[in-house]
Amino acid sequence: DVLPLPWLGSGYGRSNDIVRALSEIGAEVTIFPVNPTRVPLTRIYSALPETVEIMHDRTIDDLEDLFADRRGFYNIVWVSRAHNLAKALPTLEAHCADVSAVSVILDTEAVFSLREAAKAKLHGQPFDLEASLAEEFKAAWFCQFILAVNEAEAECLRRFGFSDVDVLGTTKEANPTTKRFEDRSGFLFVGSIHATDSPNYDGLVWLTREVLPLVARALTETVEFAIAGYLAPGVDLAAFASVPGVRLLGEVENLTPLYERYRVFVAPTRYAAGTPYKVYEAAAHGLPIAATPLLATQLGWCDGVELRVGSGTEEFARAMLALYRSKTEWTKVRNAALSRIRREHSASTYRKRIRDILEKLRPSAARK
Repeated sequence: DVLPLPWLGSGYGRSNDIVRALSEIGAEVTIFPVNPTRVPLTRIYSALPETVEIMHDRTIDDLEDLFADRRGFYNIVWVSRAHNLAKALPTLEAHCADVSAVSVILDTEAVFSLREAAKAKLHGQPFDLEASLAEEFKAAWFCQFILAVNEAEAECLRRFGFSDVDVLGTTKEANPTTKRFEDRSGFLFVGSIHATDSPNYDGLVWLTREVLPLVARALTETVEFAIAGYLAPGVDLAAFASVPGVRLLGEVENLTPLYERYRVFVAPTRYAAGTPYKVYEAAAHGLPIAATPLLATQLGWCDGVELRVGSGTEEFARAMLALYRSKTEWTKVRNAALSRIRREHSASTYRKRIRDILEKLRPSAARK
Protein backbone atom coordinates (compact mmCIF):
# COMPACT_ATOMS: atom_id res chain seq x y z
CA ASP A 1 0.00 0.00 0.00
CA VAL A 2 2.82 2.38 0.94
CA LEU A 3 6.58 1.97 1.24
CA PRO A 4 7.43 -0.91 3.62
CA LEU A 5 8.57 1.06 6.65
CA PRO A 6 8.78 -1.29 9.64
CA TRP A 7 7.48 1.11 12.30
CA LEU A 8 4.10 1.23 10.51
CA GLY A 9 3.33 -2.31 11.65
CA SER A 10 0.41 -4.10 9.93
CA GLY A 11 2.63 -6.30 7.77
CA TYR A 12 5.11 -3.62 6.74
CA GLY A 13 7.84 -5.06 8.97
CA ARG A 14 7.56 -8.39 7.18
CA SER A 15 7.56 -6.68 3.77
CA ASN A 16 10.68 -4.79 4.79
CA ASP A 17 12.34 -8.09 5.70
CA ILE A 18 11.41 -9.54 2.30
CA VAL A 19 12.95 -6.58 0.48
CA ARG A 20 16.13 -6.94 2.54
CA ALA A 21 16.34 -10.67 1.87
CA LEU A 22 15.81 -10.19 -1.88
CA SER A 23 18.56 -7.60 -1.90
CA GLU A 24 20.89 -9.85 0.09
CA ILE A 25 20.52 -12.74 -2.36
CA GLY A 26 21.48 -10.44 -5.23
CA ALA A 27 18.17 -9.36 -6.71
CA GLU A 28 17.79 -5.89 -8.19
CA VAL A 29 14.71 -4.53 -6.44
CA THR A 30 12.42 -1.62 -7.23
CA ILE A 31 9.86 -0.72 -4.58
CA PHE A 32 6.72 0.85 -6.05
CA PRO A 33 3.99 2.00 -3.60
CA VAL A 34 0.34 2.07 -4.57
CA ASN A 35 -0.42 5.06 -2.35
CA PRO A 36 1.62 8.12 -1.32
CA THR A 37 4.08 7.72 1.55
CA ARG A 38 4.22 10.98 3.48
CA VAL A 39 7.44 10.39 5.40
CA PRO A 40 10.69 12.43 5.23
CA LEU A 41 13.20 10.98 2.78
CA THR A 42 15.83 10.62 5.48
CA ARG A 43 13.59 8.20 7.40
CA ILE A 44 12.67 6.31 4.22
CA TYR A 45 16.26 5.73 3.14
CA SER A 46 17.39 4.81 6.64
CA ALA A 47 14.76 2.04 6.75
CA LEU A 48 15.66 0.27 3.49
CA PRO A 49 18.82 -1.19 1.90
CA GLU A 50 20.87 1.30 -0.09
CA THR A 51 20.95 -1.13 -3.04
CA VAL A 52 17.16 -0.90 -3.47
CA GLU A 53 15.47 1.56 -5.84
CA ILE A 54 12.71 3.37 -3.94
CA MET A 55 9.97 5.04 -5.99
CA HIS A 56 9.08 7.30 -3.08
CA ASP A 57 7.24 9.89 -5.18
CA ARG A 58 5.12 7.51 -7.30
CA THR A 59 1.66 5.97 -6.90
CA ILE A 60 -0.50 3.48 -8.78
CA ASP A 61 -1.28 6.21 -11.31
CA ASP A 62 2.35 6.05 -12.46
CA LEU A 63 2.62 2.27 -12.78
CA GLU A 64 1.72 2.20 -16.48
CA ASP A 65 4.53 4.65 -17.25
CA LEU A 66 7.03 2.53 -15.32
CA PHE A 67 6.33 -0.60 -17.34
CA ALA A 68 6.18 1.34 -20.60
CA ASP A 69 9.56 2.95 -19.91
CA ARG A 70 11.17 -0.30 -18.74
CA ARG A 71 9.75 -2.82 -21.15
CA GLY A 72 11.35 -6.21 -20.57
CA PHE A 73 13.38 -5.04 -17.56
CA TYR A 74 11.65 -6.98 -14.77
CA ASN A 75 11.64 -10.77 -14.44
CA ILE A 76 9.39 -10.91 -11.39
CA VAL A 77 6.59 -8.70 -10.12
CA TRP A 78 6.00 -9.30 -6.42
CA VAL A 79 2.64 -7.82 -5.37
CA SER A 80 1.88 -7.37 -1.68
CA ARG A 81 -1.83 -7.79 -0.78
CA ALA A 82 -4.69 -8.90 -2.98
CA HIS A 83 -6.43 -5.54 -3.18
CA ASN A 84 -3.27 -4.00 -4.64
CA LEU A 85 -3.15 -6.75 -7.27
CA ALA A 86 -6.70 -5.84 -8.29
CA LYS A 87 -5.69 -2.19 -8.66
CA ALA A 88 -2.60 -3.07 -10.71
CA LEU A 89 -4.23 -5.76 -12.87
CA PRO A 90 -4.99 -3.63 -15.99
CA THR A 91 -1.34 -2.56 -16.17
CA LEU A 92 -0.05 -6.07 -15.45
CA GLU A 93 -2.31 -7.55 -18.15
CA ALA A 94 -0.92 -5.06 -20.64
CA HIS A 95 2.75 -5.55 -19.79
CA CYS A 96 3.19 -8.91 -18.00
CA ALA A 97 1.03 -11.32 -19.99
CA ASP A 98 4.02 -13.20 -21.44
CA VAL A 99 4.75 -15.83 -18.78
CA SER A 100 7.98 -16.76 -20.53
CA ALA A 101 9.33 -13.30 -19.74
CA VAL A 102 7.89 -12.29 -16.38
CA SER A 103 6.39 -14.06 -13.37
CA VAL A 104 3.83 -12.51 -11.03
CA ILE A 105 3.69 -13.44 -7.33
CA LEU A 106 0.83 -12.49 -5.06
CA ASP A 107 2.06 -12.20 -1.48
CA THR A 108 -1.21 -12.10 0.44
CA GLU A 109 0.44 -10.69 3.61
CA ALA A 110 -2.89 -11.56 5.26
CA VAL A 111 -6.16 -13.12 4.09
CA PHE A 112 -8.40 -10.25 5.14
CA SER A 113 -11.58 -12.25 4.57
CA LEU A 114 -10.55 -14.46 7.49
CA ARG A 115 -10.07 -11.40 9.67
CA GLU A 116 -13.52 -10.10 8.78
CA ALA A 117 -15.05 -13.52 9.38
CA ALA A 118 -13.50 -13.65 12.86
CA LYS A 119 -14.68 -10.11 13.57
CA ALA A 120 -18.23 -10.97 12.53
CA LYS A 121 -18.21 -14.07 14.72
CA LEU A 122 -16.96 -12.04 17.68
CA HIS A 123 -19.91 -9.66 17.31
CA GLY A 124 -22.47 -12.37 16.51
CA GLN A 125 -22.97 -11.22 12.93
CA PRO A 126 -23.42 -13.38 9.79
CA PHE A 127 -20.59 -13.53 7.27
CA ASP A 128 -20.30 -15.16 3.83
CA LEU A 129 -16.67 -16.27 3.72
CA GLU A 130 -16.89 -17.78 0.23
CA ALA A 131 -18.26 -14.58 -1.27
CA SER A 132 -15.67 -12.48 0.57
CA LEU A 133 -12.78 -14.67 -0.63
CA ALA A 134 -14.10 -14.50 -4.21
CA GLU A 135 -14.09 -10.71 -4.05
CA GLU A 136 -10.73 -10.44 -2.29
CA PHE A 137 -8.96 -12.74 -4.74
CA LYS A 138 -10.79 -11.80 -7.93
CA ALA A 139 -7.52 -10.84 -9.63
CA ALA A 140 -5.43 -13.76 -8.35
CA TRP A 141 -6.04 -15.81 -11.51
CA PHE A 142 -3.34 -13.73 -13.18
CA CYS A 143 -0.58 -14.84 -10.79
CA GLN A 144 1.64 -17.85 -11.16
CA PHE A 145 2.21 -18.19 -7.45
CA ILE A 146 0.48 -17.19 -4.22
CA LEU A 147 2.17 -16.80 -0.85
CA ALA A 148 0.46 -16.99 2.54
CA VAL A 149 2.10 -16.09 5.84
CA ASN A 150 1.14 -19.26 7.69
CA GLU A 151 -0.04 -22.76 6.92
CA ALA A 152 -3.59 -22.15 8.15
CA GLU A 153 -4.14 -19.36 5.62
CA ALA A 154 -2.39 -21.32 2.87
CA GLU A 155 -4.75 -24.25 3.47
CA CYS A 156 -7.74 -21.89 3.31
CA LEU A 157 -6.62 -20.70 -0.14
CA ARG A 158 -6.04 -24.27 -1.31
CA ARG A 159 -9.54 -25.27 -0.20
CA PHE A 160 -10.86 -22.25 -2.08
CA GLY A 161 -9.33 -23.61 -5.27
CA PHE A 162 -5.83 -22.20 -5.71
CA SER A 163 -3.18 -24.83 -6.39
CA ASP A 164 0.14 -22.95 -6.43
CA VAL A 165 0.17 -21.74 -2.81
CA ASP A 166 3.15 -21.75 -0.47
CA VAL A 167 4.07 -20.24 2.88
CA LEU A 168 6.51 -17.41 3.59
CA GLY A 169 6.42 -16.32 7.20
CA THR A 170 8.69 -13.96 9.09
CA THR A 171 12.34 -13.68 10.00
CA LYS A 172 13.77 -12.73 13.36
CA GLU A 173 17.22 -13.30 14.79
CA ALA A 174 17.20 -14.40 18.42
CA ASN A 175 18.70 -11.57 20.46
CA PRO A 176 17.51 -12.05 24.04
CA THR A 177 17.87 -9.22 26.52
CA THR A 178 19.85 -10.06 29.63
CA LYS A 179 17.92 -8.66 32.59
CA ARG A 180 16.75 -11.32 35.04
CA PHE A 181 13.15 -12.20 35.85
CA GLU A 182 13.30 -10.62 39.30
CA ASP A 183 14.76 -7.38 37.93
CA ARG A 184 11.84 -6.83 35.57
CA SER A 185 8.30 -5.67 36.20
CA GLY A 186 5.14 -4.80 34.31
CA PHE A 187 3.41 -5.87 31.13
CA LEU A 188 4.12 -4.62 27.60
CA PHE A 189 1.93 -4.29 24.52
CA VAL A 190 3.47 -3.25 21.19
CA GLY A 191 1.43 -2.77 18.03
CA SER A 192 0.45 -0.19 15.45
CA ILE A 193 -3.07 1.23 15.58
CA HIS A 194 -4.28 2.57 12.25
CA ALA A 195 -7.97 2.92 13.17
CA THR A 196 -10.37 2.45 16.07
CA ASP A 197 -12.00 -0.49 14.27
CA SER A 198 -8.65 -2.32 14.00
CA PRO A 199 -7.74 -5.58 15.78
CA ASN A 200 -5.13 -3.90 17.99
CA TYR A 201 -7.55 -1.24 19.22
CA ASP A 202 -10.24 -3.86 19.87
CA GLY A 203 -7.75 -5.99 21.80
CA LEU A 204 -6.72 -3.07 23.99
CA VAL A 205 -10.33 -2.17 24.76
CA TRP A 206 -11.03 -5.74 25.87
CA LEU A 207 -7.80 -6.00 27.81
CA THR A 208 -8.07 -2.72 29.71
CA ARG A 209 -11.79 -2.99 30.48
CA GLU A 210 -12.10 -6.67 31.33
CA VAL A 211 -8.75 -8.39 31.82
CA LEU A 212 -6.54 -5.88 33.63
CA PRO A 213 -8.94 -5.41 36.57
CA LEU A 214 -8.69 -9.17 37.24
CA VAL A 215 -4.90 -9.03 37.02
CA ALA A 216 -4.74 -6.00 39.32
CA ARG A 217 -6.89 -7.72 41.97
CA ALA A 218 -4.66 -10.82 41.91
CA LEU A 219 -1.41 -8.89 42.42
CA THR A 220 -0.44 -7.27 45.68
CA GLU A 221 1.63 -4.53 44.07
CA THR A 222 0.65 -1.95 41.45
CA VAL A 223 1.92 -3.12 38.06
CA GLU A 224 2.47 -1.00 34.97
CA PHE A 225 0.91 -1.87 31.64
CA ALA A 226 2.77 -0.08 28.82
CA ILE A 227 1.35 0.50 25.34
CA ALA A 228 3.82 1.31 22.56
CA GLY A 229 3.56 1.54 18.79
CA TYR A 230 2.72 3.64 15.75
CA LEU A 231 -0.49 5.64 16.08
CA ALA A 232 -2.21 6.87 12.91
CA PRO A 233 -3.32 10.50 12.75
CA GLY A 234 -6.77 10.92 14.24
CA VAL A 235 -6.62 7.87 16.52
CA ASP A 236 -7.03 8.84 20.18
CA LEU A 237 -5.91 6.56 23.02
CA ALA A 238 -7.00 8.93 25.78
CA ALA A 239 -9.60 6.42 27.00
CA PHE A 240 -6.81 4.03 27.95
CA ALA A 241 -4.78 6.64 29.80
CA SER A 242 -7.38 6.81 32.59
CA VAL A 243 -7.07 3.08 33.35
CA PRO A 244 -4.98 2.52 36.51
CA GLY A 245 -1.48 1.36 35.67
CA VAL A 246 -1.68 2.08 31.93
CA ARG A 247 1.20 4.06 30.44
CA LEU A 248 1.03 5.33 26.84
CA LEU A 249 4.48 5.42 25.24
CA GLY A 250 3.54 6.19 21.62
CA GLU A 251 5.87 5.29 18.75
CA VAL A 252 9.22 4.09 20.09
CA GLU A 253 12.08 3.90 17.59
CA ASN A 254 14.20 1.46 19.59
CA LEU A 255 12.09 -1.12 21.41
CA THR A 256 14.99 -3.08 22.90
CA PRO A 257 15.01 -1.15 26.22
CA LEU A 258 11.31 -1.97 26.61
CA TYR A 259 11.93 -5.66 25.97
CA GLU A 260 14.65 -5.42 28.64
CA ARG A 261 12.53 -3.62 31.22
CA TYR A 262 9.16 -5.41 31.18
CA ARG A 263 8.48 -8.95 32.34
CA VAL A 264 5.65 -10.19 30.09
CA PHE A 265 4.50 -9.33 26.57
CA VAL A 266 0.74 -9.26 26.08
CA ALA A 267 -0.97 -9.98 22.74
CA PRO A 268 -4.76 -9.69 23.24
CA THR A 269 -5.81 -9.88 19.57
CA ARG A 270 -9.32 -11.33 19.19
CA TYR A 271 -9.64 -11.11 15.40
CA ALA A 272 -6.91 -10.73 12.79
CA ALA A 273 -5.31 -12.25 9.73
CA GLY A 274 -1.70 -12.78 8.74
CA THR A 275 0.97 -13.25 11.34
CA PRO A 276 1.72 -11.40 14.59
CA TYR A 277 5.07 -9.81 13.71
CA LYS A 278 5.52 -8.06 17.06
CA VAL A 279 4.98 -11.35 18.90
CA TYR A 280 7.89 -12.88 17.01
CA GLU A 281 9.95 -9.79 17.79
CA ALA A 282 9.16 -9.94 21.51
CA ALA A 283 9.98 -13.65 21.62
CA ALA A 284 13.26 -13.04 19.79
CA HIS A 285 14.19 -10.56 22.53
CA GLY A 286 13.41 -13.12 25.23
CA LEU A 287 10.11 -11.68 26.46
CA PRO A 288 7.54 -14.42 27.24
CA ILE A 289 4.10 -13.94 25.70
CA ALA A 290 0.51 -14.22 26.87
CA ALA A 291 -1.67 -14.50 23.76
CA THR A 292 -5.10 -15.46 22.46
CA PRO A 293 -5.80 -18.82 20.77
CA LEU A 294 -6.08 -17.01 17.43
CA LEU A 295 -2.47 -15.85 17.62
CA ALA A 296 -1.26 -19.23 18.82
CA THR A 297 -2.82 -20.75 15.68
CA GLN A 298 -1.20 -18.14 13.44
CA LEU A 299 2.16 -18.78 15.07
CA GLY A 300 1.77 -22.55 15.17
CA TRP A 301 2.96 -22.42 18.82
CA CYS A 302 1.61 -24.41 21.75
CA ASP A 303 0.13 -23.28 25.05
CA GLY A 304 2.54 -23.95 27.90
CA VAL A 305 5.46 -24.43 25.53
CA GLU A 306 6.38 -21.33 23.50
CA LEU A 307 3.69 -19.09 25.06
CA ARG A 308 0.72 -19.07 27.42
CA VAL A 309 -2.75 -18.92 25.93
CA GLY A 310 -6.01 -17.57 27.32
CA SER A 311 -9.26 -18.03 25.41
CA GLY A 312 -11.52 -15.79 27.51
CA THR A 313 -11.28 -12.97 30.01
CA GLU A 314 -10.48 -15.06 33.09
CA GLU A 315 -8.28 -17.47 31.14
CA PHE A 316 -6.29 -14.63 29.62
CA ALA A 317 -5.75 -13.06 33.03
CA ARG A 318 -4.51 -16.43 34.32
CA ALA A 319 -2.10 -16.71 31.37
CA MET A 320 -0.66 -13.28 32.16
CA LEU A 321 -0.35 -14.07 35.84
CA ALA A 322 1.25 -17.47 35.27
CA LEU A 323 4.14 -15.84 33.42
CA TYR A 324 4.33 -12.85 35.73
CA ARG A 325 4.42 -14.75 39.02
CA SER A 326 6.53 -17.81 38.27
CA LYS A 327 10.19 -17.53 37.40
CA THR A 328 10.17 -21.21 36.45
CA GLU A 329 7.28 -20.78 34.00
CA TRP A 330 8.73 -17.52 32.67
CA THR A 331 12.11 -19.14 31.98
CA LYS A 332 10.64 -22.28 30.43
CA VAL A 333 8.42 -20.36 27.98
CA ARG A 334 11.15 -17.83 27.19
CA ASN A 335 13.66 -20.56 26.31
CA ALA A 336 11.20 -22.57 24.22
CA ALA A 337 10.22 -19.53 22.16
CA LEU A 338 13.85 -18.55 21.64
CA SER A 339 14.64 -22.07 20.46
CA ARG A 340 11.77 -21.89 17.97
CA ILE A 341 12.98 -18.53 16.67
CA ARG A 342 16.54 -19.82 16.22
CA ARG A 343 15.34 -22.97 14.48
CA GLU A 344 12.79 -21.51 12.09
CA HIS A 345 13.25 -17.77 11.67
CA SER A 346 16.94 -16.97 11.21
CA ALA A 347 17.99 -14.64 8.40
CA SER A 348 19.87 -17.42 6.60
CA THR A 349 16.82 -19.69 6.74
CA TYR A 350 14.65 -16.87 5.40
CA ARG A 351 16.99 -16.15 2.49
CA LYS A 352 17.01 -19.84 1.57
CA ARG A 353 13.22 -19.92 1.76
CA ILE A 354 12.94 -17.01 -0.66
CA ARG A 355 15.47 -18.60 -3.03
CA ASP A 356 13.42 -21.80 -3.01
CA ILE A 357 10.25 -19.85 -3.82
CA LEU A 358 11.87 -18.03 -6.73
CA GLU A 359 13.27 -21.28 -8.10
CA LYS A 360 9.74 -22.68 -8.29
CA LEU A 361 8.80 -20.02 -10.82
CA ARG A 362 9.29 -21.52 -14.25
CA PRO A 363 8.77 -19.28 -17.29
CA SER A 364 6.64 -21.90 -19.02
CA ALA A 365 4.21 -22.32 -16.09
CA ALA A 366 0.62 -21.57 -16.95
CA ARG A 367 -1.40 -19.17 -14.83
CA LYS A 368 -4.10 -20.81 -12.73
